[in-house]
Amino acid sequence: MIVVIAILAIAVLGYTATGNQFLADQIASRVSTPDMQIRIEGARGLLAGSFRIDRVTIADTRGPFAQVENIAVDWSPWSLATAEFAAERIAASSVRLERPPVSTVQSEPSDSAFNLPVEIRHPAVRSSQRVAGP
Repeated sequence: MIVVIAILAIAVLGYTATGNQFLADQIASRVSTPDMQIRIEGARGLLAGSFRIDRVTIADTRGPFAQVENIAVDWSPWSLATAEFAAERIAASSVRLERPPVSTVQSEPSDSAFNLPVEIRHPAVRSSQRVAGP
């Protein structure tokens, strides 16, 4: 029974747009801090091997300062079986940096860091537009 529930959970979270967005929201929440907020919009195709994200926005206490649009990650979900994330392509249509981030909240030392339980192997990251900024 537990195996069936686990398979259903993987199918719903990994293969549906709603499940993909839920996982993206959980990751964004986990890596965000009081000083730095991450928002991920339009996540889909996670376990299909063609993961897409419409927009990632990064904000500090003064508001958004960076945005990446139309992110495409072509990867092999089966590579996770060997504890490795292997991407064939990572691309974005635009990367916009409005200003450097500011740190206004005194951070407290943390014993727990966000670590992925896999090795990451990827090609060069490319964008179809130049990075825009001030």
